[in-house]
Amino acid sequence: MSIKVISNSSASAPSESATEAREEQQNTSASAENQTDETAEESETSEADSIDESEATKSGGDDQAEQLESEDRGLKTKKPGFVKRIDKLTKRLSEKDRELEYWREQALKGTPQEPTESTPQTKQASSERPKSEDFDTHEAYVEAVADWKVEQRFKAQEAKAKETSLQGEFQRQRDEYKTRATAFAKENPDFVEAVNAVDDIPLSVTVSNAILKHGPELAYELAKDPEELERICALSVLDAAEAIGEIRARMKASKTESKPETRITKAPKPLTPIASKSASVKKSLSDPNLSQREYERMREEQESRRA
Repeated sequence: MSIKVISNSSASAPSESATEAREEQQNTSASAENQTDETAEESETSEADSIDESEATKSGGDDQAEQLESEDRGLKTKKPGFVKRIDKLTKRLSEKDRELEYWREQALKGTPQEPTESTPQTKQASSERPKSEDFDTHEAYVEAVADWKVEQRFKAQEAKAKETSLQGEFQRQRDEYKTRATAFAKENPDFVEAVNAVDDIPLSVTVSNAILKHGPELAYELAKDPEELERICALSVLDAAEAIGEIRARMKASKTESKPETRITKAPKPLTPIASKSASVKKSLSDPNLSQREYERMREEQESRRA
């Protein structure tokens, strides 16, 4: 009896141990998978935090640079009105460089379109971080997140390069405008007053860029008609560019009419008549080169004079 009991106990013990081993193995596998998921999520969160910190540092650096520039400007003497005006134009251009770049791309494509509400939503959707529920496997999700991060880094570098290039171009145009405006103000004493009179009109990106490009002459012409300036600033980019082109053509035509081209012509000297050889040279009847007809004519003249 005791042997039988011992035999049954011995048989059931390995079965229970095997079951516990399988359960422990399953728990270990599940724990390992959970730990892998947590590690991946922590790594992704850490990288995302690093990107956010980098962007925050960049933003803080830009704000600090702008503050230092403002303090440096405050140490200098007070600027004339038109210099302050162009500083405002430059700042406005820097803030809207992305909009300007968008319209440049549209102009190069030859298919200008007004930006719609769906456009920024589409761009935002394409730049969203991938979601795990959109993928069948965890490996596909991790790979998509990695690709997304690389794409975001490339986009950030490209945007920074474009911004640096545009800021350099704006600064060059700004300095050139200041030099030209100083000389123009000396020739046109009411230039500063005219520009300051329209200081309350918000200039569009197109008008601001045109003024920087074409100089104080265009700013002076636009300031003479505040209503027309305000109308042009309210137009779309292409319509405003066309209106500015018409104004510049009118300015060029007016300058040509006010300063007509003077042509100095020199009349040629009057021609001196050339006397015939027969009138200047007298021949005699004894001339061996005298023809028979000339001889007879001369003889007739002599006889007529004698008669």
